[in-house]
Amino acid sequence: ASALALPADEAAPSAVLIDGTWRMAASEGLNIQTTAIRLGSRNFKPADGAADGMVDFEHEKAVRVLGATTPVYLDAALLVLRAQADGVVFVWESLP
Repeated sequence: ASALALPADEAAPSAVLIDGTWRMAASEGLNIQTTAIRLGSRNFKPADGAADGMVDFEHEKAVRVLGATTPVYLDAALLVLRAQADGVVFVWESLP
């Protein structure tokens, strides 16, 4: 929990919850817009290094990881991305 900057008595969460949208973009690209990130009891706004004039290397690494995924399934309620690492998938589900 300390590596995640969570309170000492809080267990590491089993998932990262991300509020946002996805849609097909031009040239069959995928556009993912993130509005909020929840990690256990902590809430974050998505980083925007370009707007801040700063580079956040952890954020950039996360963007590269997601950018290197392959969409496996996409519809209005579910997006499944396969990572380059064996057995790793990212599942995005639409919540009401």
